[in-house]
Amino acid sequence: EKNAVLEYLKSLCSIYHIYSEICIFEELLHRFHLQKKDISNPEKWNQKCEFLQTQTHFLSENLPTITSVYQSFLLPVILNFKKQKSYLEAFRNYTESIRLEEAVKRFLEKKEAAFRQETVTAYNTIFNAIKNIDHLIREEATDLPDYYHILKQSLELYESGVIPNTVDTVTVSDIDRGRSLSSPYVFILGMNENVTPKANSTIGYLSDLEREAIFDITGVELPTSLLQNCDSSLSLYRAMLTAETHLYLSKNDSENEQAKRMPCYLWKKLEQFFPVQNFQAEYVNLPEYTEKALIAYQNPYKQKLSPKKQPDDFLEGEEKQSLSHLWAQISTMKEEGYYQPEKKLSQKIINSKYQKQLNASVSRLEAYQKCGYSYFINYMLRISKREDVSYDFRKTGSIIHNLFEQFSKSLKQNQLTWETCDDAFIESQINSLVPKEIMRLFPDLSLFNPRTKYLIQKIKRLLRNAIYYIKEHFCEGEFVPVGYEVPIGEDGIPPLTIALEDGSVMQLFGIIDRLDIAKPDDRLFVRIVDYKSSAKEFNFALIKEGIQLQLLSYLRAVVKNGGEYLSFEGNILPGAALYTSFGDSLVTFTERPAPDEVYEEVRKKFAMKGFVLNDDTLICAIDKHLGELPNYQSLVSDIKTDSKGNFKLKNFLFFEEFNRLLNDCESTLQSIGNHMIKGEIPIHPYRHGKDTGCDWCPYKSVCMFDPKMHPYRTISKLSKEDYFHPQKETDEVKEGEADGN
Repeated sequence: EKNAVLEYLKSLCSIYHIYSEICIFEELLHRFHLQKKDISNPEKWNQKCEFLQTQTHFLSENLPTITSVYQSFLLPVILNFKKQKSYLEAFRNYTESIRLEEAVKRFLEKKEAAFRQETVTAYNTIFNAIKNIDHLIREEATDLPDYYHILKQSLELYESGVIPNTVDTVTVSDIDRGRSLSSPYVFILGMNENVTPKANSTIGYLSDLEREAIFDITGVELPTSLLQNCDSSLSLYRAMLTAETHLYLSKNDSENEQAKRMPCYLWKKLEQFFPVQNFQAEYVNLPEYTEKALIAYQNPYKQKLSPKKQPDDFLEGEEKQSLSHLWAQISTMKEEGYYQPEKKLSQKIINSKYQKQLNASVSRLEAYQKCGYSYFINYMLRISKREDVSYDFRKTGSIIHNLFEQFSKSLKQNQLTWETCDDAFIESQINSLVPKEIMRLFPDLSLFNPRTKYLIQKIKRLLRNAIYYIKEHFCEGEFVPVGYEVPIGEDGIPPLTIALEDGSVMQLFGIIDRLDIAKPDDRLFVRIVDYKSSAKEFNFALIKEGIQLQLLSYLRAVVKNGGEYLSFEGNILPGAALYTSFGDSLVTFTERPAPDEVYEEVRKKFAMKGFVLNDDTLICAIDKHLGELPNYQSLVSDIKTDSKGNFKLKNFLFFEEFNRLLNDCESTLQSIGNHMIKGEIPIHPYRHGKDTGCDWCPYKSVCMFDPKMHPYRTISKLSKEDYFHPQKETDEVKEGEADGN
């Protein structure tokens, strides 16, 4: 198996000094998903390598190295153990093929005598066990897995040597639980964000603000996340102080984006003063690398100090001068502060960047509201994280989004509509678009790989469901699409222009996923639809804070500036702003459902959700059955009717409310633009429920914001009633107090 092959090869690294070769071979296995049948058959292996060599530069560049590893270390295993008569003979032939004894001798030449003796003893012990087993089962038919278990049990009876506790000890512990005494050498592993020290969150239903309010009112102190995080930091500092002579700190620096973690805030400060050694090998020769020292720190506080002496009084010469310089740097760093939340760019930089006109997309302004400093790094400095071209199944939603856009455009190119396209056309487009898109996005994937075949079939299924259900949306109502990926800007709807307080102008651009219109009478209703890879709904708290304005700002631009694009001279009415998701169509049932029930539940997942104008004519234009059937749940949107035929939807908006929402959206965008034009780039990410501005941010190690030490900008929940009538509850309370008086 692939994992067993890698484990076997890595066990040879230190003896044969083939660290880089093994890394290249491991990359080959993971990148091209090679399986047991590809590795265990030399003929298939050669055919696979010849094929892959024509498909990718990686193999053509590293073929000599890969071939050397395979022929030197894997082929001897395959040839000697595949059809063996005697496992003892197989072992002897195998060790001779890889020249194991010569490699072990070279490996032990520069080692200490005790280590050499222990290694030779272990080597002889293994072969003695193999000889004894061969003598016992010589005439019995034993397959390789059974033989492996017998050998493993035999080796457990041997001991190559035990280090007495009085000579040396190694203690492994969690820093929160460790209460060990001082040690000459202390190694702290995993100095990564939310690992060391751990990031804690308040346990229970009460937030930190509610716990602080309880303390102010009652005097009862409840533990907060800040207190718990301080305890974690204290445990880390206590562990660091247990080092008598040397302290070593390490962090994970994996190149795999899925396993990679940012360094913790303390690491970024320490690496300014101490040398950092990067480890590229999977296995590390500890005695060799400890000489180079990841981060070496001579702790001066372990000696007994008199009141008049300073830590550097015990040192002399260059060591004393170096340590004095270190304390000076630490003092300066402490005075300046580890974290500066309020940052501001100079007016010169602002003028050179914006030149009295701020052109941006709404998504960029939303990013600024999430965290101003992250916006600065990403959009002004243009520092982006490395692109990962390997396939991740979480990208499926985005792929479906792109394919759906291509299918929508193919309808127009073939002079078809959603109502007139038939099943044959849909299937032909799906079979044509999906493989091309997969190979365009992931050129290293092989179409013959079973995993790729499964991926293509899955995407075809999801795309087919999306197309058929969206087709139903148009067939059930009167709305028709007027454009896909409609630009707000050049060659599209004029951008939303907003005047800023310093006299400059902000223009907002963007791309509307789909723009629909309906004209049931003389009025023109517009519907903005945004495609998402997962379910999403509007949140009034995030709208008010400026973090969820994209769809509303697009609708504002169409209502305000879309007359020429839509060839309509009257007032354009905001009909709806809706999200629809292209996620997986899996549904669950407690009991075995009928086929019709499955179909209905899947259709509900594709129903559009969002704001809808409370107008009977518009609602019937969305789904004609809403005006005909009582107790009806629309499958086009989440609107339903009761027994009397009345419409029900939690996000129905009257015309005045819709206009106010769009006006508030424009005012919020103006406020964000005013802060940006002043050069403000605050390090103050938001927090709303479990979501924060730091969740997917790749710049954590740069801003130095640490949730264990610095507070988030908390956004409280906000209902529709509180958004549109914020004073209603306050007025009622005042009236009650007046009546009581």
